[in-house]
Amino acid sequence: MPNPARLLLQMAALLILAALAGVVANSLAGPSRRLGRTAFAQPPTPTPPLPSPAPVEPAPALATPRPSLPKAAPAIRFEWNPGQPVREIDLPEAAEAFRQGFPFLDARRSADYRLGHIRGAHGISVWESDLDEKLTRFDATGHPLKSPIVIYCNGGDCQDSGLLAARLTGLGYRHLLLYRGGYPEWISKGRPIVQGEQP
Repeated sequence: MPNPARLLLQMAALLILAALAGVVANSLAGPSRRLGRTAFAQPPTPTPPLPSPAPVEPAPALATPRPSLPKAAPAIRFEWNPGQPVREIDLPEAAEAFRQGFPFLDARRSADYRLGHIRGAHGISVWESDLDEKLTRFDATGHPLKSPIVIYCNGGDCQDSGLLAARLTGLGYRHLLLYRGGYPEWISKGRPIVQGEQP
């Protein structure tokens, strides 16, 4: 099946070439045969019809291979490794964990959390007096101990996510993913955020 866009481009190219050929032919014609500016204002002289050309069968289409589409990146797998209960992840892994609906824990201070946090994240600051209460509330959600949990803070040299991971391993959690880019990287890439209190 012919590509409609390609046919339009070919037709436009032919029309442009025909117009250019007409201009060149007019400039090369003798003065008695040259078309003036008022040539189209007068009724045209009838010309005998041209004989219709014999039908031409279209040439068979050549089998051209389709360009291969880029292969989708393999899905990121978050398998539990008993020898590595805590490991660092990058933005693509954090985005995939978010897409899969894993819990996110924000280890920053509550004031920072209220100003903006990853959508759906639980604010559990390691520096505030209600840390144990917030950990108990999260533990009560019944999240399986060997299922992934993403923990983040302010990225860079921020150690709050590591401190929160240490507290969670003390509670028995064994599949903690530290998102090192943290909130600054997440927001810089236009990922979903919200403001306000706990979800």
